[in-house]
Amino acid sequence: MTSENEYLGQGFVESWQRYPEQTALKIDDDIYTYADLGTRSLAVKEILNSEEISNTENVGLLSAKSIGAYAGILGTLFAGKAYVPMKPDHPIERNKRILQDSKTDVILVDGSGIENVLPIIQEFGNRIVIITLPGVDKQQQEHLDGGNEFETINVTEPSSTTRNPDSGTYPNIPSDKTAYILFTSGSTGRPKGVPVSHKNACAYLDHILERFDFNRSDRFSQFFDFTFDPSVHDMFVCWGTGASLHTVPEGKRMAPGSFITEEGLTVWYSVPSTARFMSEFGQVSADSYPDLRYSLFIGEALSGRLSEKWQKAAPNSTVVNLYGPTEATISITFYEWEREVSKGRCENGITPIGKVFESHQYRVVNQSDKEVQQGEEGELLVSGPQVFHGYLNRPNKTEEAFKTIDGSDWYRTGDLVQEAEDGVLKFISRIDNQIQVRGHRVELLEVESVIRDIVDKEMVAAVGWPVEDGIAQSIHAFIADEKNDVEPDQVIPYCSSELPDYMIPKEIHLIEEMPLNVNGKIDRDQLFDRLAEDDMSPDDGQ
Repeated sequence: MTSENEYLGQGFVESWQRYPEQTALKIDDDIYTYADLGTRSLAVKEILNSEEISNTENVGLLSAKSIGAYAGILGTLFAGKAYVPMKPDHPIERNKRILQDSKTDVILVDGSGIENVLPIIQEFGNRIVIITLPGVDKQQQEHLDGGNEFETINVTEPSSTTRNPDSGTYPNIPSDKTAYILFTSGSTGRPKGVPVSHKNACAYLDHILERFDFNRSDRFSQFFDFTFDPSVHDMFVCWGTGASLHTVPEGKRMAPGSFITEEGLTVWYSVPSTARFMSEFGQVSADSYPDLRYSLFIGEALSGRLSEKWQKAAPNSTVVNLYGPTEATISITFYEWEREVSKGRCENGITPIGKVFESHQYRVVNQSDKEVQQGEEGELLVSGPQVFHGYLNRPNKTEEAFKTIDGSDWYRTGDLVQEAEDGVLKFISRIDNQIQVRGHRVELLEVESVIRDIVDKEMVAAVGWPVEDGIAQSIHAFIADEKNDVEPDQVIPYCSSELPDYMIPKEIHLIEEMPLNVNGKIDRDQLFDRLAEDDMSPDDGQ
């Protein structure tokens, strides 16, 4: 058990001090001790604190899950700066917006990001400094250096990895300073930056480390991308315990059953969709994962059927449903599956999201922001030390996201819930136009905005379809094409250049007229009916 955290990297440093030769990270067949990873992180820190770039506040990270990337995250935190993760395979325009909105002028790049970094930064003049992380080979470095006008600095492999942390490893910074910035889906086609402070993140870590009996013998999965905030849990809960972190290979992310058993994992953490895919591949059969002690799920609705099935597959495991928006720092409610009880507590077949963490407050309110009676449906509002203070440079969006009640600010989750007599919350649905796709929160208005740009038409609607156990499997888009001048084959490639893969519509449907309801709004129920009819075939006996 670690002491209370004051800044995000503190737990790692304490484990490094206590267990320098303990495995901290395993990537494929490569094993790195706490001393290995810590020493590499100090090399990054020293460059970020060098005179020429010491004034930068936010540090971009364009990388895969490499040793350089993990050292980059820790080194950035050790330098007292915030890391801003970007995915190399995300659209260039999206990564450009992230750089622009976060005012990032330093980017850490590993081998996977070399090919993409120059197109991303070419519009920023020479104000961007590129720092190449260990693992970039000579050919990649030559590609980067070949005729570009940007300054590059190389982080070299340390000659020795036996260096120990000292008092100077900790940054002397206030707890409300930003630790990392993540970007969520936005309704105007522009992602929203969510700055999370050390105070926010440490409130989460302290709660999780107090609640669970993790220990240095545990083996944690590292499933989530750095751009997805559960990755913060992956890393810092594990390292705050002195345990080892095992990165899930890209080729096994859809069906990681063999990875769980081969690595001897004791803690699994993923989106429910992964468990659903595993089930389809026959990887969630009884007693499949007897070594698991904890199975944690987050990011989308978790069906009761899947909870029950996973419990049988991991009979010695505590199955936990975690819930929370990025704005409330990873998760803010907790529900532990109980074999004899929980199935009967599911609403619409969905596992409850449970109780709000201690030291946090919540309200369930109606459309007039008045608290509803227990058992009635309403929007969940939350307040407390994990809740962020506002979107990056988006005051209007921040104002929309919060409600002031009795002098306190409450974050509107946008989720419809129902509270049971014992305080357990049941998730009902989203109350706006957001859905969950493959564990990612998606604002459908963003998808619609991108499509409107290419077809130059206003009547565009995107919906999640099909929906199974409360989870959208993909996105379908409808376009009212009264002039018959839209080429569907051109729409999806354009979306691919603007949106991450999980937001790209699976199919474009052209219709003569967009259905509207009595309020003049798009009637999405009629669109769902169309999709259901399309799915029927004579082979189905319909």
